[in-house]
Amino acid sequence: MNNKEPMLFDIEPLKPFDGVRVYLSGTFSVPQSVIINELIDAGAIGQKIGPKGGMLTQNLAKTTCVIIAGKKQNESDLLKIETLAHDGYHIPIITEDEMRLIIAGKKQASFPLPIKNVDITFDFLFNSRVPKIIHFNFYEYTHPLGMKELFVHDIKGKKDLLLQSLGNIGAYSNFDFDPRTIDYCWLKKETIEKLKKGEKDEFIQIITSKYNSSSSDKFTYKFIIESEAIFWMEYRAREIGDKISLDYITRYQQSIYDDL
Repeated sequence: MNNKEPMLFDIEPLKPFDGVRVYLSGTFSVPQSVIINELIDAGAIGQKIGPKGGMLTQNLAKTTCVIIAGKKQNESDLLKIETLAHDGYHIPIITEDEMRLIIAGKKQASFPLPIKNVDITFDFLFNSRVPKIIHFNFYEYTHPLGMKELFVHDIKGKKDLLLQSLGNIGAYSNFDFDPRTIDYCWLKKETIEKLKKGEKDEFIQIITSKYNSSSSDKFTYKFIIESEAIFWMEYRAREIGDKISLDYITRYQQSIYDDL
């Protein structure tokens, strides 16, 4: 009976992509099947089929651990990558050359399962492929807030006047951000100005914290710019002759200046 203890060099070395879900995007210097076999041999999740090689799971999702980007990535991939980042799943992206350096042990890397962590910045709201800001149509009297839940926070002026104004166009206002029920968020000028400077006020911090700690995996919330919404509500009331709504929104605007 051989009870010989295994020596250091008898132990199989750890594979750099062991258990890692990989997504290939674009074209590469070699056929994709060659890349796939290199990754499978390095431990990436997938299974070999037939004598000529195998295939990796090719669904780009929140369970993807790393994206290997070649040339000519298609628009659907780029949009999906940004959508996942928008939802809080920031998947690392490496090149074909970096992949080979990692496999050869010349570059250290770790690709754990992504943890949801949405980061609301100015670019996130205003410069994303995924629309975040919903605008009002000044050529019609329809609007996005009807029968929707709207998160408002730290409102200046008389809250009851604003809430009544919003109620008159069918919106449900809520001072608590519940990731399960909120549809829209009331974005103030002060919040936008802070985001431009890289700062996040309590409004942004509440949304970020509650979404990241929730079971939701889709950041479906849209943002309404306060000044645009107020202007539209006043415009609508004047156009259709709704004197009651006009009185509420006019008095609310005056109450803001009274508080200054």
